[in-house]
Amino acid sequence: MKGGEAAFETSMVDMEKTQNDYKAYTEVLKKAKGLIEEKKPAEAASLYRDLLIMDQDDALARYLLGRALIAARKYEEAKYEFKRFRSYTPTGLS
Repeated sequence: MKGGEAAFETSMVDMEKTQNDYKAYTEVLKKAKGLIEEKKPAEAASLYRDLLIMDQDDALARYLLGRALIAARKYEEAKYEFKRFRSYTPTGLS
């Protein structure tokens, strides 16, 4: 790239789709949080897994899945998810 050039053309981004995707993502997070508050961690874990199907590198969903699994007393599964979450953390920040 030459000085001042953008890495991509903004016209290539479908902002409406991006906004709709973000809204849907945050709605799933809110619903899962509500399930945790209602003492339904297994159901919340299912929603977090759905998010990870869409983006397996979603660190937030992976972390929240681990927490939901602990609440559901699925400790080995939680341990696995937290190990995966730690793989996203840059060295020296944990």
